[in-house]
Amino acid sequence: MLDKIKRYIDGMSRPGKWSKAQLFFVKAVYIWFLINVVFIWSDRNFIWGSESVLMRTGGASSWITNLAYALVFKPSLFNWIFPLHIISIVASLFDKKWSFIPRTLVWITGTLLYFAGYNAFNAGFILMNLLAFFTIPFYSKAKHPIRHVMNHISILGAQLQVILVYGSSALYKLNGESWLYGEAVYYTLSNPRFSTNYILDSGILKNVLLMKISSYLALIYQIVFPVGVWIKKIKKPLLYFGIAFHLIIGAVMNLWDFSLAMMASYFVFFKD
Repeated sequence: MLDKIKRYIDGMSRPGKWSKAQLFFVKAVYIWFLINVVFIWSDRNFIWGSESVLMRTGGASSWITNLAYALVFKPSLFNWIFPLHIISIVASLFDKKWSFIPRTLVWITGTLLYFAGYNAFNAGFILMNLLAFFTIPFYSKAKHPIRHVMNHISILGAQLQVILVYGSSALYKLNGESWLYGEAVYYTLSNPRFSTNYILDSGILKNVLLMKISSYLALIYQIVFPVGVWIKKIKKPLLYFGIAFHLIIGAVMNLWDFSLAMMASYFVFFKD
């Protein structure tokens, strides 16, 4: 066991054999941010600008919250933060030695934008901002051993972050009753906010067996993912099922930003 640990640590300082999928994962994070900017462009002033309709709340006064909520305390900063956010996103798409600079700016501006407009976003924005943090030091053409270590930590950190999302979600669901009784999907799709007129009028919600199967499949998937994604024989089928799962969530619940965020995160696990 100690020998395996030593070999793993030694391997961290060597060039990584990054797959095309993993290299695309880094770009996919910033492509998601770019798509998000396009979709919220017409509403940007209603979220952050002088015409904001959101209730702005801050945390207890400390140097951390004062920085994180800077846009809340001073909305006029939006005129500088938003353009900087967009420019940094575009620059972050390049795999260069200096890419850590715009990627750091994307993470900082993303954090400021989220805390000042969290009512307008879901977990997709949080996940991508967290993944953006891990991609900051990644440079696939690195030659220095320290940069190799940073690359390995970057990919591993992103993988563990996605696993944490599924693991914590599964534990949360297991502590409730609606998922254990197979009623969660029914209650979710019965809410017009997370459903469509087609679903509400089709009578599909009356199919008790289908609703229970859908609930249990979603729950089982989230329980299995943190371990199954490391097993070669089931990893690809698991990821493909997840893609289909999130496509359905996007189409049925109209949560495309969240669904695209989850699907983008899957690329970090593919080895080819």
